[in-house]
Amino acid sequence: YILSARNTTPTSHKITLLDTANSAMITEGTSSSVTTEAGTYDVSIEFIDSDEIILNVDGVSTNKLNEGGVYKITDDVYVAVKSILYDQKEAGISKSEISIGSGKILLEHGAEVEINNLDVDDMRFTVEGSDETVKYYLKSYITESNNELEKIVLEWKLKDDNWIAPGTELVLPGFETIKISMG
Repeated sequence: YILSARNTTPTSHKITLLDTANSAMITEGTSSSVTTEAGTYDVSIEFIDSDEIILNVDGVSTNKLNEGGVYKITDDVYVAVKSILYDQKEAGISKSEISIGSGKILLEHGAEVEINNLDVDDMRFTVEGSDETVKYYLKSYITESNNELEKIVLEWKLKDDNWIAPGTELVLPGFETIKISMG
């Protein structure tokens, strides 16, 4: 799920992704249940104005968040603000569209990929089908043309000598559907 895509400079772009996210519209003054693969969460609005919101997720209050803001609820659960629909009328009811996901992935042009606020540099992962662990780094390159996304390139380099035996796979960390395997 793409949470936000922003140009931080004319040549540097940043994309924030949530892994396995579900979205919901939360109405001020009520509590809503949001179900994800990780469980069901009770979400309500504690504070809202035209550009900031404080959410309560299962008793955990977020900081003030803007549209595109993300807050870590637990080690593997993040809440993100997709939009703030503030109604300043006395009788009006404000709302916010939010997403809850199991992980946050930050892609920034030319930088190390961040998974759950940690650079992936020197992280280790296990080769599926074996007991081997692998050191690696993962960088992202984002290009645009005329203010439209052109392509995203993920550069995945292993820092150790490795081999893939038949029946094993290397799985790209954070992007588990991308695999290298031997038949």
